[in-house]
Amino acid sequence: MEKLERKAPGGATVAPVSIFIKADKKVYKINLADILYIEALDDYVKVVTTQSNYLVHDTLKSLQEELPADLFMRVHKSYIIAGSKIVFIEGNYVKIGDRDIPIGASYRDDVFARLKI
Repeated sequence: MEKLERKAPGGATVAPVSIFIKADKKVYKINLADILYIEALDDYVKVVTTQSNYLVHDTLKSLQEELPADLFMRVHKSYIIAGSKIVFIEGNYVKIGDRDIPIGASYRDDVFARLKI
């Protein structure tokens, strides 16, 4: 996965608006605003967007390092979510689209602190 960075006037780096991922022997440009969540699946990760799903040979940790921390958060050892796509939180689950994603016990305090709950 590669970041597409922009430069602001004066040379400061601006957060990327899209990323490139390799899936199905193709390289896809994915807008960060379209990502709902990312799920770890053994040696792969499934990137779920508003339009499609992509199976990428990568690790969740590596993908997390490429994503802007102010837009995405790790909520479980197997999930990263887009904070702006949260529908609601109930108990130890967060609703993203039509999917209930678990909030891991070790991530719960950080998730709630970031959401100011």
